[in-house]
Amino acid sequence: MKTGIKIADAMTSNPVSVNADENILNCVKKMINEQVGSILVVDKTKLLGIVTERDFLNKVIAKNMDLKKTLIGEIMSKKPIYAE
Repeated sequence: MKTGIKIADAMTSNPVSVNADENILNCVKKMINEQVGSILVVDKTKLLGIVTERDFLNKVIAKNMDLKKTLIGEIMSKKPIYAE
């Protein structure tokens, strides 16, 4: 389907990312400071997953997870679809 919109027009040029071993609280703080609704989970330059605001509601808040003890890698959506 052609829309006339290029990926480059819609993408974030400087995405916010964290390592999989970062705790959820630090990730939420980073998202707030950077004013983004999602955060990429990476290992150096390899994309491991993504976490969105909705993930925090559905996976963390609803299940009453400990924000300081739970790692972001535990709640990320793995193998996100992406374009280069």
